[in-house]
Amino acid sequence: MEDDGSSQYHQRELWGLDYYLRVYNKMYIQDILKLRLYPHFIEAFAYKNHPIHKVDILGVVVHVDERDRCFIYAIDDGTGVISCCCWKPDLGRTGDETTYSSLPPSLLKKLCDIQGEEKQATSGYTHGDLVHIKGKVKVFREVNEITALYHARVDNPTAENVRMVELPKLYKMCYDKPFELPHRVKAELDMMKEEDTTGVKSRRRIIQEVGVAVSEHLRTAPSVTEFTASQMCRLPNIAAILAQQQSMEEKLSHVSMVTQALQKLEEEDGTVCRRMEAFAHYRICITARH
Repeated sequence: MEDDGSSQYHQRELWGLDYYLRVYNKMYIQDILKLRLYPHFIEAFAYKNHPIHKVDILGVVVHVDERDRCFIYAIDDGTGVISCCCWKPDLGRTGDETTYSSLPPSLLKKLCDIQGEEKQATSGYTHGDLVHIKGKVKVFREVNEITALYHARVDNPTAENVRMVELPKLYKMCYDKPFELPHRVKAELDMMKEEDTTGVKSRRRIIQEVGVAVSEHLRTAPSVTEFTASQMCRLPNIAAILAQQQSMEEKLSHVSMVTQALQKLEEEDGTVCRRMEAFAHYRICITARH
């Protein structure tokens, strides 16, 4: 996986907007091996500009190394080989097996399945086993590996073919598309960057504050009120916000700014609605809806 340079990396606070952060991403092993830490962070890896924590692989065991507390498997999916650490289950638990006979058949079957998985995890897999592994990507001695959170042997011989048919579609439809922020979030970040550069509030920020002030006014006004943008400009709290504009040219457009704030309230949450009239452009009537 090579970064084409066209993707923008995002701050950690924005990662939650990317769906792939919280799921087990089905990927080729060769791409997992090439993952590098997300720029300036050590909590996630980057594929393109997607932050990735967890992966899902399906492959064949080609090497087994048993330790006291875990098995280290080398898994091959045809594109590469990666080490996977699978911890042995805690066998120190004891239970009264005589009570199992009183369980409903469905729960008893589920219990047997769990015990079978634990037994398999204890005895380990052998060379040639097809296994399904989900886990977190870690770096050990400068090489990526997987710490398994789930692993199981797969007995269906067609599962590997199904995975290889599925992966190209996932890459095309999901992973290879850049992680782009929603329009509103991007607009907010651009506005903050502009304000940091100029040291003054942007026009967009003032329009937002006007919208908040109008909403607050409507909450304390009588049940239904009709008003114009010009009338809103004369309210003390809104006039104080509009006065933050720097140039005379901007001050002449106060009615336009209030109109834009009212339009946003109408489009985004229905706080107000417009009643069109054949008068001057800025003398439109807005009817409050409570």
